[in-house]
Amino acid sequence: MTGFGYNVNGFGVGSSKAFVTLSYAVVAGGGGGGVGTGGAGGGGAGGVLEYASIANTFEIGVAYNVTVGAGGGIRTSGNDSTFFTTTATGGGRGGDYNTAGSSGGSGGGAGYLNTTSASGTSGQGNAGGASAGNVGPYYGGSGGGGKSAAGTDGEGSGAGAGGAGKQLVLDGNNVLDQYGDPKFVAGGGGGGAYQRPGASGGSGGGGNGSGSSAASTAGTGYTGGGGGGGGDGSLGQLKYYGSSGGSGFIAISYPSTLTVTLSAGIGSTTATVGSYKIISIISAGASDTITFG
Repeated sequence: MTGFGYNVNGFGVGSSKAFVTLSYAVVAGGGGGGVGTGGAGGGGAGGVLEYASIANTFEIGVAYNVTVGAGGGIRTSGNDSTFFTTTATGGGRGGDYNTAGSSGGSGGGAGYLNTTSASGTSGQGNAGGASAGNVGPYYGGSGGGGKSAAGTDGEGSGAGAGGAGKQLVLDGNNVLDQYGDPKFVAGGGGGGAYQRPGASGGSGGGGNGSGSSAASTAGTGYTGGGGGGGGDGSLGQLKYYGSSGGSGFIAISYPSTLTVTLSAGIGSTTATVGSYKIISIISAGASDTITFG
């Protein structure tokens, strides 16, 4: 029944809380590429978690924690990203020559000669590639895993490509990048190669592996892409090294009638699409918060 303006349930006064329905995606930082003269593995992409139309969870006027994970440095796994209780796992580092990659949101690729495939986290990403073993004459590290596909195995004929990432869509609307184009995230880093070109990173920010033609490249910032693996050190010290993974990213879709309040450490952009707003968060530290009102 109703009395004095409050809903009365049993002996208590009913809740007057108001909630906002959200859709969101959380992308962790990508793993860095490995190091090695004979072809190192590419870094695994940061894990991706997506949720649609979450109701009765996020309360109007309450501050919720949000953290964007940094990409891993060379030989280093990526860092987790979080929104409220959702945590996406950082991408695994790529393996050095004859070394396995590390597990993560997506697994890092194995260096040449190593036949171990590093696993991705269930629901967040895929495994990194593994070497076919000593099958020369050319050496190739394996690609890191991506959100949509595993990394390609390294072979005697060359390095393996990074696994593909994916496009982010919330409430039927494309999440856009800083150029106004559809946002792709979580591509795996390409493997490095010996006396061959390095392999390409996966779509969604994966960096390219090092090889005979070029040094490795980093995962793209704000995508969680894995860094490219190192390759042919005989062609110059720079080409021996892998590269860093890309930093993570968080996108939240909410009704355009609402506003958000952000703590000082958050970097973001907001776009209005029909009846929704999509906030793209590119930087946020461990103590940062977002409040809907």
